[in-house]
Order: sequence, then C-alpha cells, then structure tokens
Amino acid sequence: MIDYLGNISEAKGYKTADSSRIQGQYDIFQTKKYYYRPISGEYYSDPLKNIKYKATVGCGMGYYFINTPKTEWEIAGGPGYQATRSDSVEAGQDTNESSVVFIAGTDFDTELTDDIDFVFKYNLQFLNEVSGTYTHHTVTSFKIELTETIDFDISFVWDRVQTPKPDDSGNVPDKNDFNLTFGVGIEF
Repeated sequence: MIDYLGNISEAKGYKTADSSRIQGQYDIFQTKKYYYRPISGEYYSDPLKNIKYKATVGCGMGYYFINTPKTEWEIAGGPGYQATRSDSVEAGQDTNESSVVFIAGTDFDTELTDDIDFVFKYNLQFLNEVSGTYTHHTVTSFKIELTETIDFDISFVWDRVQTPKPDDSGNVPDKNDFNLTFGVGIEF
C-alpha cells in the first residue's frame, strides 16, 4: 500500500497549508486475519509546522476484526525509528532529532453504497519528548467512485503534535492542525 496526502492552500496572499505525507507498507498474511508488517515507512514535511522533514520506518503486526467484501477493519502496531529535521530552532537547539517510536493505528473502510465508501484511518506514534512526545494523524473520508480506477475524495484531516518544536523566533506551532480536503484517488 502506498498513500499520498498533500495540502497546499493560500488565503489573502498568505500560505495557510503546505504539507506532504507519503506512507507505505507491505503486509504478509499468516492467516485470513493476522499479518506481519516487515516494513512500513512515512515521509512527512510541513514547513508551516517547522518540520522540514520527518522520516519514519517501522515493522509490526496486524489483525483484521472484519474482512469482508464490503467492510474492512484492522488494527496494527509495532516499533520503529523516526528522524526529524526542523526548518529553524531556538539558539542552542539542534535542528536534527531522532527517536525510537511505537506506532499504532487502525483503518476502517466500509461500502455505504455501490459508489460511496466511508474510510476512517487513525495513526498514533509515541516518541521521546524532543521529537514531539506523541503524534496523531486522523483521516475521515468519503470516497465517491467516478470510474473503476478513479475516486473523488472528501476528507477531514486532524494532525496533532503534543510537544511541537519552537522556531528560531520562539514561536511554537499549534498542536492541532485541521483540514478539509478534496482530491482524486487512483486505485490499482
């Protein structure tokens, strides 16, 4: 699975969003419900949140509570490693941080009609305090099938960093970031 989410917006000449997130994982099923995730990864950047980049790699295990043709609900978790580079930091602070991370998440996808799916994805990462303490990434979407391979997506996204890193002026980014996005999805 590979997933990309990008947000770019401007209001009254000011950038209000400028982030990119690409996630990927590879799962090997042991049974119909249990699987191993030998590799997962995420690359995230959000200059408005003082994150030049955040790269995370991990592994883990997962379990499907529901795995039917119309509804899937799974949980997964495991250890990983994260490296973060800030755009700017206060004097005496390091722009590079790293942390061992525990990653946990759930994905729920159900077919509401033949052409509309409801999708809920939640990801939680526990880190050291200097890397953010913990982060949430939540995406709630309605996927409307336009063709067999192209979907129109309406998504509400909530990102939270418990301990955001101040920039060189001492400004601390907001802990929470909320977005309503409209996009196109392609299924292979």
